[in-house]
Amino acid sequence: MDIEIWGKNFCPYCEESKILLEEAELEYRYRLLGEDFTAEEAREEFPRSSTYPKILMDGHWIGGYTELKRILDAE
Repeated sequence: MDIEIWGKNFCPYCEESKILLEEAELEYRYRLLGEDFTAEEAREEFPRSSTYPKILMDGHWIGGYTELKRILDAE
């Protein structure tokens, strides 16, 4: 499974998402706002999302922390 988190500094849900994935022993890539992408790039990539994190699984946007937790709890 290819997992990517678009996050930002001082974001508790971004940190919690990383913890969930680490506890599930799943590898992921973490992209940081201001280093790996700009706010404009995030708006272009995720026009319906104004919150962080923005999480992709296998190239598809699943949502944020709540959606990630729901998916991992179902497995």
